[in-house]
Amino acid sequence: MKRSSKILLIEDNPDDVIIVEDALKEGGGRATLSLETADCLSTGLKILERGDIDAVILDLKLPDSTDDDPQNPRRRARRSHRGSHRD
Repeated sequence: MKRSSKILLIEDNPDDVIIVEDALKEGGGRATLSLETADCLSTGLKILERGDIDAVILDLKLPDSTDDDPQNPRRRARRSHRGSHRD
């Protein structure tokens, strides 16, 4: 049985969430996609820690993500996702 691919959308703008949901529905074809959303990076990172997300769509201008942070949350998100890769 084919497993659905789980996508995490980290986006704080509800209108953009709707746009992405609609685009995935239209472009999904035969793929089975499951979309989970988070409205801030800190919540998205907690979801990523579960290890069951296959892909991430990330808003690069989230309020809780700044380039000035020495612990840059975007880098942590990339590391979390890479570390949870499954075959």
